[in-house]
Amino acid sequence: MTQHEDNVYLLHMLESAQKALAFAQDKTRADYHGDEVLGWAITL
Repeated sequence: MTQHEDNVYLLHMLESAQKALAFAQDKTRADYHGDEVLGWAITL
């Protein structure tokens, strides 16, 4: 991979992590245990 490709890949990873954090905000452990799709969305 070129440096540019590495940077794009890392940027996508950062954006995905930020989206996951925003999505998970204000969720409780009970929310995760009670909603299988939510658990998949966060762990995949």
